[in-house]
Amino acid sequence: MDRNREPEFDEGGFVYELANRDFSAVDKRQPVLADNAAHAPGKTCQRCEQLIAADQDARLLPDGRWIHDTCPVAW
Repeated sequence: MDRNREPEFDEGGFVYELANRDFSAVDKRQPVLADNAAHAPGKTCQRCEQLIAADQDARLLPDGRWIHDTCPVAW
Protein backbone atom coordinates (compact mmCIF):
# COMPACT_ATOMS: atom_id res chain seq x y z
CA MET A 1 0.00 0.00 0.00
CA ASP A 2 1.34 3.40 -0.99
CA ARG A 3 1.47 5.74 2.02
CA ASN A 4 1.82 8.85 -0.14
CA ARG A 5 -1.41 8.23 -2.03
CA GLU A 6 -4.45 10.27 -1.03
CA PRO A 7 -7.45 8.24 0.20
CA GLU A 8 -10.29 7.84 -2.21
CA PHE A 9 -13.43 9.70 -1.25
CA ASP A 10 -15.96 7.81 -3.34
CA GLU A 11 -19.44 8.03 -1.82
CA GLY A 12 -19.69 4.32 -1.09
CA GLY A 13 -16.34 4.01 0.64
CA PHE A 14 -15.35 3.71 4.25
CA VAL A 15 -13.09 6.77 4.14
CA TYR A 16 -15.95 8.89 2.82
CA GLU A 17 -18.20 7.67 5.63
CA LEU A 18 -15.64 8.55 8.29
CA ALA A 19 -14.93 11.94 6.74
CA ASN A 20 -18.62 12.86 6.87
CA ARG A 21 -19.60 11.30 10.21
CA ASP A 22 -20.67 13.59 13.06
CA PHE A 23 -18.43 12.80 16.04
CA SER A 24 -19.71 15.64 18.21
CA ALA A 25 -22.05 13.38 20.22
CA VAL A 26 -19.38 10.82 21.10
CA ASP A 27 -18.40 12.52 24.36
CA LYS A 28 -22.06 12.79 25.46
CA ARG A 29 -22.62 9.03 25.65
CA GLN A 30 -22.88 7.60 29.14
CA PRO A 31 -20.82 4.51 29.95
CA VAL A 32 -22.75 1.36 30.64
CA LEU A 33 -21.45 0.05 33.93
CA ALA A 34 -24.01 -2.53 35.03
CA ASP A 35 -24.32 -4.55 31.83
CA ASN A 36 -21.49 -6.95 32.59
CA ALA A 37 -22.70 -8.10 36.01
CA ALA A 38 -23.70 -11.75 36.34
CA HIS A 39 -26.75 -12.82 38.30
CA ALA A 40 -27.66 -16.28 39.59
CA PRO A 41 -30.93 -16.01 41.51
CA GLY A 42 -31.73 -19.12 43.53
CA LYS A 43 -28.20 -20.56 43.38
CA THR A 44 -26.31 -21.21 46.61
CA CYS A 45 -23.12 -19.25 47.19
CA GLN A 46 -20.27 -21.69 47.74
CA ARG A 47 -18.42 -19.20 49.96
CA CYS A 48 -21.11 -18.17 52.47
CA GLU A 49 -23.70 -20.90 51.71
CA GLN A 50 -26.57 -18.37 51.41
CA LEU A 51 -28.96 -18.12 48.49
CA ILE A 52 -28.07 -15.56 45.85
CA ALA A 53 -30.93 -13.08 45.40
CA ALA A 54 -31.99 -11.72 42.02
CA ASP A 55 -30.63 -8.24 42.79
CA GLN A 56 -27.18 -9.46 43.95
CA ASP A 57 -24.19 -9.63 41.62
CA ALA A 58 -22.55 -13.03 41.39
CA ARG A 59 -19.48 -14.68 39.92
CA LEU A 60 -19.25 -18.00 38.15
CA LEU A 61 -16.15 -19.94 39.14
CA PRO A 62 -14.26 -21.99 36.53
CA ASP A 63 -15.53 -25.22 38.11
CA GLY A 64 -19.17 -24.16 37.64
CA ARG A 65 -19.95 -23.05 41.20
CA TRP A 66 -21.49 -19.64 41.93
CA ILE A 67 -20.40 -17.15 44.60
CA HIS A 68 -21.60 -13.67 45.57
CA ASP A 69 -19.58 -10.83 44.12
CA THR A 70 -19.63 -9.52 47.69
CA CYS A 71 -21.11 -11.86 50.27
CA PRO A 72 -23.76 -10.24 52.49
CA VAL A 73 -22.98 -9.70 56.15
CA ALA A 74 -24.70 -12.28 58.37
CA TRP A 75 -26.04 -10.53 61.50
